[in-house]
Amino acid sequence: MVTTDTTFIYLIHDPVGRALKIGRSANPIQRLANLQTAHPRSNLKLLGMFAAKSYIEQDLHKELEEFRLNGEWFEEAGEVIETFLEFSREIVMLVDYDCPTFEKKVRFERLSDQLQSIADDLKGMFNI
Repeated sequence: MVTTDTTFIYLIHDPVGRALKIGRSANPIQRLANLQTAHPRSNLKLLGMFAAKSYIEQDLHKELEEFRLNGEWFEEAGEVIETFLEFSREIVMLVDYDCPTFEKKVRFERLSDQLQSIADDLKGMFNI
């Protein structure tokens, strides 16, 4: 159940900067909109999110230290997406941009196949 005090760990992709952002927010969709304003040359995408205690974000950042570019931004790498998946415990929320309200925009799904496909594509792009 999504409540006003729910914290989400999110994964945002910047295709122009070839980077992934892992952060936390009570409203990742609004956070995406705010970040988009600061990135006018890129069409940022919210790849996934999951409800978690706020300390999980710090644990995730520590786990991915070798991929860190700056702050909460990480290399566009399949390993980053795979680690996000592991931390999400496979139960995440996906954004449905066609719905008018935040609560309706968030739906539960198993994301492992979709994000695994993105991770595999990134590995192929970079010959990893």
